[in-house]
Amino acid sequence: MLKSTDNIALNPLGRITPVLSALAVGDPFQAIDTRTTQFSKGQHPPPSNTALIQGAIADSLKNSVTTASFSPTAHLIDQVLKQTEVTGAAAKFEAKVVITRSPKTPAVIAQDLKAAISNSGLFYESHLSDYIEGRRTLVEIKQEPQNQGNPAANNLLSQQLTILESQRLSWHGEVWPNQKMDWEVYLQNNHESQNGNKHETLDEEKPIASDLTLHLPNLGKVTAKLSLKDGRMHIAMFAEEAPTLAVLKAQSNSLVDAIEKNGQILEGLTVAPHD
Repeated sequence: MLKSTDNIALNPLGRITPVLSALAVGDPFQAIDTRTTQFSKGQHPPPSNTALIQGAIADSLKNSVTTASFSPTAHLIDQVLKQTEVTGAAAKFEAKVVITRSPKTPAVIAQDLKAAISNSGLFYESHLSDYIEGRRTLVEIKQEPQNQGNPAANNLLSQQLTILESQRLSWHGEVWPNQKMDWEVYLQNNHESQNGNKHETLDEEKPIASDLTLHLPNLGKVTAKLSLKDGRMHIAMFAEEAPTLAVLKAQSNSLVDAIEKNGQILEGLTVAPHD
């Protein structure tokens, strides 16, 4: 349903693949039958005879047949959505396991973040497609929550539908032991004028955004926002505590150097107080 790739971000209907490298819509939704209308064909009279034309149209409408057909997949989705409304199932993905146990090793954290989202079950249908095409093994597929008898897997479909509709993945859990994190990956609008009118085409690639928020024991609330498009990124960091803000500003040059040494293009870095 959604497709994960090598980095961390979403793929919009063919590109919100989760930052993941960016989520793609899977084939199961193509099984939904839309409403179809069939009209009987009447003979077309000579165009010069208005009365005959009007009579033919009236007969065609009178004899027309309208049918609506929905596939089993569509009925299943309808049931899930109705059940979600009744039970109030959370749209946010609640992780049950700690992401990483190496909080001081950035490279390991990055890989563990990617694995946490990729193996969440949110991309199960896409991974099945990868298996069929030889890009995943049967062992990997068996490790998916849907094949582990995991009760939490029952909520995955409603969360997948929410992500598909909003093009936004919301995650909550322990990023390392005893440290909670809120994480969102979503597609960002390219342009928006002051009057709120959006200037973008359907084919225009949207930036992928990733927001991380942590309530740290010594630094307080800290949020990092990253936007990525065409390999170019913008980063904004926000701190609620004044001393933390001062530390982030003092260390910002080191962050810029680290990004550039990694071969990435940083077009903007902002450090500001939390709203």
